[in-house]
Amino acid sequence: MSAIDDAVADAIDRHFDPQHGAPFWLDRARALGLDPRRQIRSLADLDILGALDAADLDGIGCEALLPADARARRTEWILSETGGTRGRPLRTVFLRDEFEAAFVRSFVAAADASALPRGEAWLWIGPSGPHIIGKAARACAAALDGPDPFAVDFDPRWFRKLPDGSVARERYIEHVLSQARAILEAEAVGAIFATPPILARLIDDLRHGPGERIRGIHIGGMRVPAALRHSLAEACPRAVLIAGYGNSLFGVAPEWPPLPQPPRYFPLGTRWLIEVRRAEGSGAPLAGCARPLPPLVAPGERGRLYLTRLDASVFLPRLAERDEGLRVLADPGLARYGVLIDGVCDPGPPPETRARDEGGIY
Repeated sequence: MSAIDDAVADAIDRHFDPQHGAPFWLDRARALGLDPRRQIRSLADLDILGALDAADLDGIGCEALLPADARARRTEWILSETGGTRGRPLRTVFLRDEFEAAFVRSFVAAADASALPRGEAWLWIGPSGPHIIGKAARACAAALDGPDPFAVDFDPRWFRKLPDGSVARERYIEHVLSQARAILEAEAVGAIFATPPILARLIDDLRHGPGERIRGIHIGGMRVPAALRHSLAEACPRAVLIAGYGNSLFGVAPEWPPLPQPPRYFPLGTRWLIEVRRAEGSGAPLAGCARPLPPLVAPGERGRLYLTRLDASVFLPRLAERDEGLRVLADPGLARYGVLIDGVCDPGPPPETRARDEGGIY
């Protein structure tokens, strides 16, 4: 069996254990008439569970998705909530080592491979509170030998409630930007971590002063337009640019060198997977399956993204994302970093919803 097959079998054994498994998955197995610990021993076998939708998790508390041993390790929980782009926020738990693997070690490995400088003071512009990315920003800065980051907080959920083009929305953005400008003017910031819309609004400020001393830019949270990369490279000529793709339920898949355009994102190891599949509903119904699982697209083709998490704390198989992207095969040259499975190129919302979904700040 492959490493990913082993990871799938371990997750199934843990989360469907009749005595100690996750209540959500034990209930779901009974409802579907399945015996997962007998029927699912590989990634291919996982198909019988079909596709998972965010609606399946709506209103489900964190503990329902945790097996007994993870529920018992409460002091190790790191809580995370989604931004609520598709409705009510979803919550999840990462154990401490899982958090490091999901958000820190993968980024640091890609940053080192890309020669992102260490020891710089970071400016983090993004959400804190229930959003795990703020916790990750601090952990990543420390892992790259930097001090606790300078930070500007914002609330993406409140921002989404403000009408497009409204004075209130513009004032909120300016409130965030004015704090960032004050830090850039007064402090020896050497690296910035922010979302594409915020960085786009800071281009002129960076070009007329601080940009010369910026040596690293981490672009996160949203699709990264090629034009923005070009503008950032001009405004910050000494900076290494690196982006990541992922979300609050699964972790981050960084882009890895060499850095083509558009960039490619690969998960590190086997704890989570990105699969690119045909349009929903195109798969054949499966026996006992609540929702058909569409087939994979061919390498280089575009499709909808389905994410799978195989952690000891939480098991999420084939969760259908809003985003689409191009399927890319794992580059053999990246195996030395621990990249073992397929990735995605140019991920982002489908064209018909892109203006709405990317009209925010996170």
